[in-house]
Amino acid sequence: ESKSKSIAEICDDSTSWGNYWNNSEAGGSIRSTGYSETWKANNIYDLAGNVYDCTLEACSTAYRVFRGGVYGDYGYNYPADYRSSYCYPYISVSNCGCRAALWMSS
Repeated sequence: ESKSKSIAEICDDSTSWGNYWNNSEAGGSIRSTGYSETWKANNIYDLAGNVYDCTLEACSTAYRVFRGGVYGDYGYNYPADYRSSYCYPYISVSNCGCRAALWMSS
């Protein structure tokens, strides 16, 4: 509702406002929260890029869901609204963390 980010920036390509490999503003490596003022929406940092959000959401008995993008990939492949289901719940992943979520209703 705030119009801080467009649907395209959230669903299609989050490169311009996230820490992704293809973001020229020091993208491609883990950065501390607040590293860049352009990497926020409504004063919430790291909704796009930086690390995957590990969730408790199950997509089967063996897999859990990752959300968002990650610093080592591209903002057009893994935008802020990305949802994946390839993580076993018992393994540790170095590019996975936990962050706030931004919900947008249509």
